[in-house]
Amino acid sequence: MGACWMHGLQGNPVYELAQREKFPSHTGTILSFNIGTCVDEHGLQISSELHHEVDEFFESLLQDTRDLFEFQQQNNNQISSTSIHKVFLEKFENFLNLNGGDSETRGLKLKLLQRR
Repeated sequence: MGACWMHGLQGNPVYELAQREKFPSHTGTILSFNIGTCVDEHGLQISSELHHEVDEFFESLLQDTRDLFEFQQQNNNQISSTSIHKVFLEKFENFLNLNGGDSETRGLKLKLLQRR
């Protein structure tokens, strides 16, 4: 993304290398997060469905965190960190095991979450 945005396509050695090596290209916009093809470190394509699933899970964790802090403030009540840890760990394990939870899919989900 960066090299083309900064230098354009013509005379851009990074773009020329990507074209020559037939790297996956993408179309779309940043605003809609439709950035096209995503690959893992071995060049294997990661499905847009899996990307979407990980994004939704990540956003749900953020919302849960916001809700938790709001609840604590409104009720002037501190929830134990052990309880919070248990709930979030269970949610995380359930997400990783969703749709069969084979080791390859679990690994991809973890990688995508780490990139967030």
